[in-house]
Amino acid sequence: GLFPLFGTSIGLAAGSIGLLLALQSITNGLSRVPLGRVIDRRAILPVAAAVGCIGYSVATSLLGIQTGPLGIAAVFMIGILALAFTLMMIQVVISERAPAALRATGLGGYTTALSAGLGIGPFMAGSVAQGSGFGIGFGSVAAAGAVTAVVAAVLLLGARRVAR
Repeated sequence: GLFPLFGTSIGLAAGSIGLLLALQSITNGLSRVPLGRVIDRRAILPVAAAVGCIGYSVATSLLGIQTGPLGIAAVFMIGILALAFTLMMIQVVISERAPAALRATGLGGYTTALSAGLGIGPFMAGSVAQGSGFGIGFGSVAAAGAVTAVVAAVLLLGARRVAR
């Protein structure tokens, strides 16, 4: 991703950048089981995945205006919680709603779209950041994510799932 370049541009040392990325990964790992438990036990509407994506978009837009490690850590932790929830909800919705014969195909399509986003996002943010700064670079990716989330929300509106 683009974060290490951003981090060095605001004067963070390589060790601080590594520590912040580790914090993000640890938050992600520690959040998955509790979030999974909540998702499994509640009839959370599928449209909540789109809401989580908007939350992650907001966090991404805030990243580019941070000036120090504490703000970055807060944005990373909040953002990764929204992202973890979103990704898990998408997988659950596909698994519950896709016919058994197409479940793996649906999950394959999901991971293909996810991988495309992981490639397009840094390219887009980097291209914009080069001319306009990291704040606008991260903001442009956040805006694209929010637009995608709104389209997903429209498609998921009215869909239901059952608590286990």
